[in-house]
Parts: sequence; C-alpha cells; structure tokens
Amino acid sequence: MHIITNDAEKFHELGCKVARSNGFRLWSKEELNKLEILYGNGTSHKIIAEELSRSENSIRSKVSKLYFSYSGLRQHKFTVGQDRYIKQHYGFVSVSEISEHLGLSYNSVVDRATKRLKLKKRYCGENNHSTIFSDDDIELIRSLGDEGLCAKEIADKFESSANYIRKILSFRARTDLTIGNWKSDKANNYLRSKRDK
Repeated sequence: MHIITNDAEKFHELGCKVARSNGFRLWSKEELNKLEILYGNGTSHKIIAEELSRSENSIRSKVSKLYFSYSGLRQHKFTVGQDRYIKQHYGFVSVSEISEHLGLSYNSVVDRATKRLKLKKRYCGENNHSTIFSDDDIELIRSLGDEGLCAKEIADKFESSANYIRKILSFRARTDLTIGNWKSDKANNYLRSKRDK
C-alpha cells in the first residue's frame, strides 16, 4: 500500500511540474477552501474570480472538477433587501443589470423572481425583448380595427402579417400592455364580454 501512495505522490508531483512548466497556476489549499466558502455562499463566479485573482473560466472549471452541486452547496439565501430590489427592478431593467448589482447569477435572479416572488408577467408588452410593436402601436392597431379597417389593411400599414394583426385585434396577442400582472382595460372588457356570452 505504501508503494502505491509513493507512486501516486510521484505522479502528482510530475503533473504539478508539467503544469507549472506550461504556465498554469496551481491551486493552493487556502484558495480551494476560500473557493468552497465563497461558492457555498452563492457568490457569483465573477466576484470569486476577482477575489482569487483568477479567470471566471478557471473558477467554473475548478468548481466542476470538485463536483460542487448547485442544489446543495449553492443554495443562496436571499435577504429581504435583495427580494425588495428584485421586486422593484424586475421588468424595468434587464435581468443582467439586476444580477450584476446583487452579485448573483442571472439564473438565480430569474428563478427567485419567477418561482418565489411570482413576477412572471413582468417582461410583457414593450418590456419583452422579442416585441415588435410598442404599446402605443398596439392601441393604434386596435383603434384602426374599431374604425372598420380589416386586418390585411392594418398589416400593410404596419408591415406585419395579417395573422398577427388578427390576434392583436381579437386580444389573443399582446393582452398585457403594462408592467405587472394587470391587463389593459380594453383587454379586460373584451375578456369579460367573452365570458358573459
């Protein structure tokens, strides 16, 4: 058994020597302990990299090699202040800005906002990254529909498909015009009239 240990130590020393000669910086025990503590506290890869004077890729690589689990070790405990900040800014500014301000990962902010704080509908209307029309355009399209223009004529004016304009006119698309879970008054009235029939 002692021989195997010596062989293992020799291979480890040889690997370290080759790594140093190739310009790699080896991890010390202190750095590994600090990495585990910071990672366990939910600190972002970027901040850990700054603390340890290493690249973010180096941090990610080491974390995956050490088999730190996201579910167990990486359970970030959100503070009341962080929750308040997410509630105030989610939907108004990008998730990247929020995560950078709080020093948390993009995914942890989205998970917290949508699963725990129930802010799923915040990026709706013109706040949605894939939107084509502003809220004012949507109101104008619906006004033109109320005046008697057909979907094809409106689509030609807005350089859009007639099918999408029909969905807007019938409130099957873009019912949420404002930030939050509230629907526009027109959408609410339309949906109420459909339920009453």
